[in-house]
Amino acid sequence: MNGNYITAAALAFIALSKRHGSMGRKPINWTEDMISVLGTAPDTQVAAALGLSIYTVRNKRIQLGIDLYRKTPVESNTSPRVPGEHTVERKTRRKRRSHGQLANREWLQEEIDLLGEFPDWEIARLLDIHENHVADKRKEFGIDPFPIEEYRRNVERYNWTPEKIAQLGTMTDRDLSNLWGDIHYASIANKRIKLGIEPFGIKPTQYKDVDISMLTPQMFETKKDIEVHRETGVPLFAVKRYREELGIEDYRVKRARFINESLNDVSRYLGKFPDRFLAEKYNIPLLFIMNKRKEMGISSPGDTYPYYLTNYLTDMLNSDVLNSFGNMSDMMIHYKFGFPISTSAMLRRDMDIPEYQRPIGRNRSFTEGWNPEEILLFMTKSDEWNSEAFAIPLWVSKGLRMHFMETMNCYPQGLTKEHKDMVFNKLYKQMNDAR
Repeated sequence: MNGNYITAAALAFIALSKRHGSMGRKPINWTEDMISVLGTAPDTQVAAALGLSIYTVRNKRIQLGIDLYRKTPVESNTSPRVPGEHTVERKTRRKRRSHGQLANREWLQEEIDLLGEFPDWEIARLLDIHENHVADKRKEFGIDPFPIEEYRRNVERYNWTPEKIAQLGTMTDRDLSNLWGDIHYASIANKRIKLGIEPFGIKPTQYKDVDISMLTPQMFETKKDIEVHRETGVPLFAVKRYREELGIEDYRVKRARFINESLNDVSRYLGKFPDRFLAEKYNIPLLFIMNKRKEMGISSPGDTYPYYLTNYLTDMLNSDVLNSFGNMSDMMIHYKFGFPISTSAMLRRDMDIPEYQRPIGRNRSFTEGWNPEEILLFMTKSDEWNSEAFAIPLWVSKGLRMHFMETMNCYPQGLTKEHKDMVFNKLYKQMNDAR
C-alpha cells in the first residue's frame, strides 16, 4: 500500500509540475523524480503522467536497465499492454480448461476402465471433458476405440419403454440424456423426430396464425423473400407461402433471368463504355459486367467516354436508348427519347452498328404489324418524315397512309364519296410517282 501510494504521489507531482511549465519537451530533462517512477507502473501510465510518448519512456527505461513493471497477483489485470512486449506470465500461461476440467487432469481407475467400453464422446459427456482428451488417454494406454457399428446396434436395441417415450419433449434432449445416463442426446433427438414429437420449449407457428395483412403482391416485384421478411416482420416461411399461393415468381429467379438477358444486350458495348457506366445504366452488378468482358477477351476502357458526349447526353443515354441503336432509325430514337440525331449517328458508327432498315417485302402485305402509336404517326406526320423514321421507302409510306385512311375512314367529316375517291386517286398517283 505504501509503495503504491508513493508511486501515485510521485506521478501526480510530476504531472502537476509539467502542467505549470517547469519541464519542456525538447530537450527532455530527465530529473531524478522522473527516473524514479520508471518501472514502477506500466509505461503507458508513466508516459501519460510525464506527457511523453510511450516509446521515449520505454527507451529511457531500457537504457537505464530498469525492468518492465510486473503486476502482483492482487493487482488488477485490466491495464493495457505495450505492443511488442511479451511478459513471462503470457509465455508460461497454463493450459485452459475444457468443459469444466483441466487438460492434464488426474484419471481415476474407474474412469480408465471406461475407455474403449463406450464411444469417446459418451465418456467425454460423462466426465465433462473434451472428446480429444478421452481419445488421447485411450491411445496412451493402447486401448482400441469402441466399435461404432456395435454402438449403433446398441442404440437400435435400446429399451424404449412407454415411460421413456412419454418423457420425450417434456424436457431438453440433453437433460433426458443426463437423467437416463445410458444413451446419447442425439439418439434421443432422432427417436423424438421419428415419432413426430416437437422439441421442448418450442411451439411451431402455424401459417393460419400469422398476420399477413402487411404483405402485398407489389412487394415481390422488386424484393426477395428475405427482404420482405425483414421489412414487414412476417416469418420467412409465411412470406414464401403467401407468394407461392398467389403464383408470383421468386424475385431471385426473375432477377437472374433479367441479368442474363441484359448481358446479351450490353455485350456489344463492352470495352467501348466504362464498366461502371454500363452497370448503372443496365442495372446489373458491376462484377457481372467485368466477368462478361473478360470472358469475351475485351480489355477495359477505363473511365473514358466518347469525346462528343457531354454530361447531359451521358445522363440521357440510358439502356432504352442503347438498345435502340440498330433496332430503330436515328430519327425515331430522337422522337421517342429526345436523343439528338447527329449524336445517335456518331455513336452508332463508333460502335460499328449498321443503320436500321425495316424489311419490306414486295410479295407480301406490309400493312400488318403496326401498333396504334405508329398508325397515328402515319396520319399526323408527313410521308417524308415517316419514310425516314421507319426506314421505309417513300412509296411505302404513302401507301400505308392511304391504307390507314381507308380502313379507319379518316376522311374529313361531310366528304362525299366522289371527293373520297378523288383524294384516294391523288394519293395513289403520289405513291406510284414515289415508287
